[in-house]
Amino acid sequence: MLGIINDILDFSKIEAGKLNLEITEFNLDDVLENISSLITIKTEEKGLELLFSLDKDVPNYLLGDPLRLGQILLNLCSNAVKFTNKGQVVIKISTDKIDPKPDKKEVIVKFSVKDTGIGMTSEQVSGLFKPFTQADSSITRKFGGTGLGLTISKQLVELMGGDITVKSEPGKGTEFTFTANFVIGKKKEDRNYCFPEELKGFRTLVVDDNPAAREILTNALEDLSFNVTSVASGREAIAELENALEDDPYKLVLMDYKMPEMDGIQTTKKIKNHQALSQIPHILMVTSYSRSEILEQAQNVGIKDYLTKPVNYSVLFDSIMNVFGKSECKEKEEDNCHPEEIEGLQFIRGARILLAEDNEINQQVAVELLNIAGLHVTVVNNGKEAVDTLATCDPLAPYDLILMDLQMPVMGGYEATHYIRENLDQKDIPIIALTAHATSTERKKCLQSGMNDYVTKPIDTLEFYKSLIRLIPPAERIAPEQYPNCCENVVDIQLPKSLPGIDINAGLKRMAGNRKSYKNSLIAFFKKIRIFIIKLNLPLINQIMKKLRAYPI
Repeated sequence: MLGIINDILDFSKIEAGKLNLEITEFNLDDVLENISSLITIKTEEKGLELLFSLDKDVPNYLLGDPLRLGQILLNLCSNAVKFTNKGQVVIKISTDKIDPKPDKKEVIVKFSVKDTGIGMTSEQVSGLFKPFTQADSSITRKFGGTGLGLTISKQLVELMGGDITVKSEPGKGTEFTFTANFVIGKKKEDRNYCFPEELKGFRTLVVDDNPAAREILTNALEDLSFNVTSVASGREAIAELENALEDDPYKLVLMDYKMPEMDGIQTTKKIKNHQALSQIPHILMVTSYSRSEILEQAQNVGIKDYLTKPVNYSVLFDSIMNVFGKSECKEKEEDNCHPEEIEGLQFIRGARILLAEDNEINQQVAVELLNIAGLHVTVVNNGKEAVDTLATCDPLAPYDLILMDLQMPVMGGYEATHYIRENLDQKDIPIIALTAHATSTERKKCLQSGMNDYVTKPIDTLEFYKSLIRLIPPAERIAPEQYPNCCENVVDIQLPKSLPGIDINAGLKRMAGNRKSYKNSLIAFFKKIRIFIIKLNLPLINQIMKKLRAYPI
């Protein structure tokens, strides 16, 4: 019911010309990860595969509206899953056109969502984008829905300067294709991963009975400079390994879990025990399922790592590096923000920060980042506590800045800020808003309410520190006796090379490259969510916790 109401509200806003796109820099992989997390449970229930295919020239970072882009993709994917009982749903992303002018860097990105579902007649297709219309009344009775989703998607696409088309045939599936205009983001991260020269050209075998999945993995591995062959079954895989020349054997196999006749576990057993092979290749399990029994089976046959479809390019890279025992590339490590290298941070060391945040995990992350920078932190759980703490603090040791979450119980960030500005002695204290809503409307509201700046969650470490430097006056202060040194932690603290479903490199960036702080945050996070997902995959969480604790702090 809530979804139907939201559809009607969006449709009404668009019709009235009151729905505006928010322009912000975002990571396209984050949008896809969100789609995956929302769709995967349903695809698992139906035995479908969700696959992502991204051309390597598609920028990671774009300027645009990630929320509305995600809304379009989620709508198309949800429909695809709804009307597909066998096969897969594939999201394919490519660049349609890049502006050659260096000052503009505009890009047209082409998205397609293709399924192997029931398909439609040309007559049904012609009515798709009309409001409150389904392909036919029997679909409404069987599957539900308002018929508004596609209408809204079409209008959002047009707001993004693109268009949307559909191709379909009864019994042969449907493909929606749309384009959208973006500006290439300022962050210099692309899909050309720093790959060790000694691994380039290694013979790699992709084993998957799904042709679409085979093609996507093959293309991704070829982008990493592997020499790739693909086969459709376990028997073909064994034959291919047997026929490989002794002086040029396969070094890596990406093995699908679910295949007819001989599944990935059975095939791996035969390969591991094969006496005639001159070299046993490294094997990565690839699966659309995240159930703990599958992971246990994989470990029992000597598979040390696995990939979950849809495969994220960054996770694919990390998993391969892990399998071959390679450390992360220096280029990737240099992307981390090191506080001691940020000009101006040394002049605010020892400053006193009041953190108002009700979420324990967010508290820990913020405290770790502030401690890394050598700042004193006091934590309170809501705006009322922030007001009381500020009102009763020692005048000889005042707070230098407040980090204020917007959504808190008892008293929220806006109300607390208004009270501080109107009633307290420290009415001019700098206040930075903390919020998950990365919109220009929210930012404007924060500044109008008396806050000095605005930081979105998850926190961009460099921008966070820059904001602190900008708002805290330089002064001679006493820093905490011991605060973490980022570079020392990189060397001294070990982390697992990979964790199921976790992008360790991205996480380290969020924690200024500080491994100790990142590990502490991970453990706290998994302790917290274990309570909520006990019915879903508790063994997986226990496995991750065990792996983390194997690396002492």
